[in-house]
Amino acid sequence: MQSINVQQPSVSQRNKATPPNSKKVKLQFDYSPSQDGIDQNLLILLHGLGDSKTPFAKLGQQLKLPQTATLSVQAPEPVPYLEGCHQWFPSFDMLTGDLLTPANPERLKGLLRTRQMMDELLQHLINDCGFNPSNIFFFGFSQGGTVALDTVCFGKVRNLGGVVSISGYLLEEQRVDRKLGDGYAGYILITQGEKDGTIGSRTEAEKRVCEVY
Repeated sequence: MQSINVQQPSVSQRNKATPPNSKKVKLQFDYSPSQDGIDQNLLILLHGLGDSKTPFAKLGQQLKLPQTATLSVQAPEPVPYLEGCHQWFPSFDMLTGDLLTPANPERLKGLLRTRQMMDELLQHLINDCGFNPSNIFFFGFSQGGTVALDTVCFGKVRNLGGVVSISGYLLEEQRVDRKLGDGYAGYILITQGEKDGTIGSRTEAEKRVCEVY
């Protein structure tokens, strides 16, 4: 498998990439430089439904990955009636409070809005901050995992390093999306609890990923 690039530090290599500027993108984030002073790689962390960027920013710091900066991104939409909670795309019926089903078009519409904002963020990280696309990795949980997979499979940047998704698959309604070119050439790791009924059948979810990967 592709591994995170680690090399012996030198004065010229320190702070190879520059920190992102929150004024240049729509998404809110917390950025932490590598503790060894070499921002060669970047791990982007995406939280789950109802959470915020703060816990995942702490997680990124606690990992202490060598030569790796971390960027915890906050979902762009607030969860209705729940202060401090955020979602990457609409998840609840505003009238009943029930979870939206794949038949509701608002889920995919919201995901497409998020995809555009993730593309904007990646362009800033690559063009302005100096991160190499192949050195950018994603870690997403639940809804954040869905966004991470969507970004690497359907986003404009086609050569990202890899993605880890915990209990998050592509949406069922993403069958309308088609593989871009030869698909995503990086590495994908998806994990799911055997009794996790929230995200449904593992077989069907894996089939959706294979259709575009």
